[in-house]
Amino acid sequence: MTPTLRVLPLRMFAEDRSLSPLAFSLAESSELESRVRRMLVPASGFSGKTMLMLGGLGFLAACSLAMIGPESAILKTEVQLRLTADPFPGEK
Repeated sequence: MTPTLRVLPLRMFAEDRSLSPLAFSLAESSELESRVRRMLVPASGFSGKTMLMLGGLGFLAACSLAMIGPESAILKTEVQLRLTADPFPGEK
């Protein structure tokens, strides 16, 4: 069956139906249509102030982590203990 033969009955049905005034009243904008239209509007980008604040916050976080230093994060004795630990203690 060709696509035109499948579409022909639907086309004939649509052409035979007359449009009633009720159909035009139902064709007004709905809540769903307004949501879809709102989603299709391109989103606005971040403003310059927002980007500057995010950059400053990232810079402050980097500086504070640099001041803390790696010594306080993990003790050297804990690293040595983990490196010498038996990975499969239950097999002995």
